[in-house]
Amino acid sequence: PVPPPGGATLVNFALGRAAIQSSTVFGMVAGNAVNGSTNGDAQTEGAITHTAYRENSWWEVDLGEVRAVDRVRIWNRTDCCGERLSNFYVMVSEAPFASPDLAAARSQPGVRSYYFDGAAPSQVEMPIGQNARYVRVQLGGANYLSLAEVEV
Repeated sequence: PVPPPGGATLVNFALGRAAIQSSTVFGMVAGNAVNGSTNGDAQTEGAITHTAYRENSWWEVDLGEVRAVDRVRIWNRTDCCGERLSNFYVMVSEAPFASPDLAAARSQPGVRSYYFDGAAPSQVEMPIGQNARYVRVQLGGANYLSLAEVEV
């Protein structure tokens, strides 16, 4: 989100935007993380995303146009398995990510990456402070990836 002039509320550029992920299991699609609900309980329909167990699983949103991104807020799963969002990168770019490979995406020209070490709490906020159209959350190792909400 970016703070609008005059101290009004933040604008979430990711809300309702097209999102994709490296794989989908249990019908927990990428769009669940941009539906406006921070409910992290997998028993609630549409509450979380879920990928298969893979090396460097990822989730990504297209903001529709280049925006001034102040920060990215991520809500973690809360019913269990919070460690599925750990040791991860948040990457931003004005151009589409050219590869699902973590090293290739991080070294792509114009991509900035921010690393979160360890398991994320129920909510984590990462300062960005740059223009971006694409935002990706990608694990730095092998695991499932579950997200409740991503606000940009």
